[in-house]
Amino acid sequence: MPDVTTCAFLLGDVDGLMDKPPKELDSTLLRTWSSEQKFSGSHDLDHDVTGGILLKARCASEISRRVEQVWLLNGAVPSRVLDVVSHGDTVGTRILH
Repeated sequence: MPDVTTCAFLLGDVDGLMDKPPKELDSTLLRTWSSEQKFSGSHDLDHDVTGGILLKARCASEISRRVEQVWLLNGAVPSRVLDVVSHGDTVGTRILH
């Protein structure tokens, strides 16, 4: 992927990767994440057909080996995609290799 510089995974209901399931009141946003870091996730097989956050994190980590900026972003806030493309930073989780 020589011409790809940015990849964004748009999430439906959270700002990015959380340290524990977002339904837990004390969960916090991980501003950066690499595959060596632990986090707690869950997957609702009855409602989620996208593979859940664990699959997204694993795929994002793999992509980050070849793409400089890989992000997990809240898809309900379109301006965050523009922030990443324009400024290289936003509210979300940047995936580090």
